[in-house]
Amino acid sequence: EAYKEVVGSLFTPSATKYRLHQGIPLGHSAMAVLVMEMVDAVAGGVAYSHDPVNPASDSVIINGVLGLGHFAVDGVVSPDVWVLTREDEPSLIRRRASVKQQMLTIDREGRMVDVDVPEAAQKAYSLNDEEVVRLAKQVLMLDKHAGTYQDVERAKKADGSILILQSRPLQ
Repeated sequence: EAYKEVVGSLFTPSATKYRLHQGIPLGHSAMAVLVMEMVDAVAGGVAYSHDPVNPASDSVIINGVLGLGHFAVDGVVSPDVWVLTREDEPSLIRRRASVKQQMLTIDREGRMVDVDVPEAAQKAYSLNDEEVVRLAKQVLMLDKHAGTYQDVERAKKADGSILILQSRPLQ
């Protein structure tokens, strides 16, 4: 059923409007469906290989929240923010931790649930500086590979590994 829903999304009003606006004939619309394990993320978020708000800044922007990244993507929780240089060895320009009172996680049945963040953890950064620099390098490699600025969703597992979930051209 989930597969049918994903394939059917090619025909939603927003997808149809996008194709028409971009001049893409339906016959040239490619779609791939990837089935992967749900990541029980301890942190997640979005990274931009170039600042989408201030293009003249020439910097990498990383946003992050505790738990699954949906709350950062959807704007439910104010994310932590890091700004880094767009160099081969990115360096941190500035960072800001947000107060994160809620997070999205997975329950034992595999459903996403909204839970309260313990008070002691609400002001903690969702990534450490080393992880942020490592992520910035990955985002810049995706940018170079794609030949255009990227909007990248990612998740951090409990073991500290960071998984790239999606990379698409920055709009």
